Amino acid sequence: SNISLFFNTLEPNGTLFELFASPSRSNRPGTTKILGALIDGRFRLIMIDGGPKQQDFELRSEDRLNDGRVHQIELDLNHYQLNIDRLHNETLRKFSDPFAPT
Repeated sequence: SNISLFFNTLEPNGTLFELFASPSRSNRPGTTKILGALIDGRFRLIMIDGGPKQQDFELRSEDRLNDGRVHQIELDLNHYQLNIDRLHNETLRKFSDPFAPT
């Protein structure tokens, strides 16, 4: 799955999008939630897989995006890649793994 959107803001915090995949639309039990937000001006994508073995993941960018300019976010959920303004940014980090890089 791919998600692409344009946005501009001066606000440092806020939700850009929120998606849910219910069990009736997927082949796995449980609900998956995908949240895209700005936290301190930096983009965070949080995925919460509500299946039998719940796993939480985060994709992040360290660039500040609350500068009033138009930015494009492209998200490739199949390959866990985040592109901001056509530049490859960060990759997947698993919340529950204490040894994952931050």
